[in-house]
Formats: sequence, structure tokens, C-alpha cells
Amino acid sequence: MHKTIQIICFLQELKNYKITKVFMKKKYSKLNELILTFFYCGKSKYAPGTVGSIGALFLWIWINDYFSSNSVPTILQISFWLLIIIGSCAYSIANIRHYQISKNSRDIDHKSIVIDEAVGIFIALEIFNFTTRDLYILNQAKFLIYVAFCTILFRILDITKPSFIGTCDRKIKNPFGVMFDDILCGIISGIATLILYNFTADSPFFKLINCE
Repeated sequence: MHKTIQIICFLQELKNYKITKVFMKKKYSKLNELILTFFYCGKSKYAPGTVGSIGALFLWIWINDYFSSNSVPTILQISFWLLIIIGSCAYSIANIRHYQISKNSRDIDHKSIVIDEAVGIFIALEIFNFTTRDLYILNQAKFLIYVAFCTILFRILDITKPSFIGTCDRKIKNPFGVMFDDILCGIISGIATLILYNFTADSPFFKLINCE
């Protein structure tokens, strides 16, 4: 009788363990999808990469506005974005393969994965913003024009994948490769926008559109 009760208890515990395991697996899959699709931007039927980039742009502007409004020290701002970028890259590289399997996809870079675009946008905008943080406070309109240019340039590079960016995309077919080409696009876009700003900040164009 005692052994029978023990067996029944064991079977009940095993059943509960299996239920918990299935529940946790579903929770993990949902979290994985949430992050890799960048809050479901990648679920868009049309141009998920562009939708993800725009979503990242708005999130970056919103957080940047919060930082500026609350006079958050520059070092904390930079540390925050470094943490977001490095954390997103590490999580994505570790979990993209699992997401690919869950979607029964042959392509490692499933079209709904747009966290790479989001990271690329964050990198591009933070490079531009590194020496221009005061511009947001002094002239938001001018700041947003450069930010828009940076985002558009990033998307052009990400879509066309010229030169070594395309080579990396074709040759590195693993989770690291999914992220790496967008990281390169982000670095190039950010530097190009920063150079453009240094040469055109005092351009008559801004006076013409009342941005001075």
C-alpha cells in the first residue's frame, strides 16, 4: 500500500514536471519571439526590416528625449546603449538558431528577425550622437533631419549590402553573421552622418527651412 502511494505521488510529480517544462518552453519561445522580432515589428507583412528600423528609431528618440529632459550624464547614456547593444547581440547570437528551428526555416536569417536592424540603428544613431548630444537640446529640428538621414542611409546599406557588407552576409551563414552585416551598416551610417554634420551644420539649407 505504501509503495503504491509512493508510485502515485511520483507519477503526479512527473506529470507536474512535464506540465511545468512545457509551460516554461512556451514562455521562453514567446520571449524569444518578442526580442528577436523587436516587439513584433518583424511580424509585419510588409517590409519587416524597415518596420523594425523605424520602431528602433522611435524608441531611441523617446529614450534620448527622456535622457535630455532629465539631464542624465553622458557617461550613463553611453553605458546604457552599450549595455543594450551588447546584450541584444549576445542574446540574439545565442537564440537565433532556436528560433530558426521553431519556425521550421532553412534560412538562418528568418524574415521576421529584425533585432539585427534595431541594433544597427542604435549603433548608427549613437555614433552620430556621440559628439552631437547638445544639438538635440539646441535645435531639435536640425537634429531630427540628421537622424532621419542616418536611418535612411542605414536602410539603403542594409538592403543593397554593397562591397564587403554583402560578402559578410553571403559568407557568414550563422547567428553571428545575421548580426554582423547590420553592425557594419550601423557603423558606416553613423560615421557618414557625423561627417556630413561636420561639413553641413552651418549650411544655408537650414536657414532656408527655418531650422537655424
